[in-house]
Amino acid sequence: MGMEMMALGAVTSVMGASQQNKAVKRSMMTNKKYAEMRRDSIIERRGVMQKQTLAARDAESLKTMRRASEVRGRIRVAQASGGLSTGSGSGERVLTQADIDEAQNLSIINENTANKMTMMNINYKNLNTENMAGYEQNINAALAQGQNEMLAGLSGGMSGLSTGLSMTRAQKGGSGAIPWSSTMGF
Repeated sequence: MGMEMMALGAVTSVMGASQQNKAVKRSMMTNKKYAEMRRDSIIERRGVMQKQTLAARDAESLKTMRRASEVRGRIRVAQASGGLSTGSGSGERVLTQADIDEAQNLSIINENTANKMTMMNINYKNLNTENMAGYEQNINAALAQGQNEMLAGLSGGMSGLSTGLSMTRAQKGGSGAIPWSSTMGF
């Protein structure tokens, strides 16, 4: 009876460990799939945000250039109606200042855009790091649930043997309990 119980315990333990390991593998594959989906979503979101930021920069730059052109046009009209020359002296300085203002405004727009792009890249890296850390935690948690099939079989076999020997003793009129010293070879 002891050997049969040992074999039964070993087989059922190996089968249980095998099923558990299959479930762990499925869980790991699912975690990988969702981590990849989150990563792809993060990449797509960053791309959309970058396109929007660049489009806003282009629109703001165009607006700034149009305003500067209007300012230069008004200056020329005002100078011409006052009989002033726009090609030299104070007229030229006013137009030059308008050009400088336009260049500074465009520079500020470009610098703000560069800062936004840098922040987007930092946020992307942070989100990607969080995603990967979560994935690794999920994988580690799943791996912790796995079992060594050989050790499970050995443990189940020993447990089955102990149960079988106890049952044999009980059938023969013994207490059913195996004395500690007999299980350890003493």
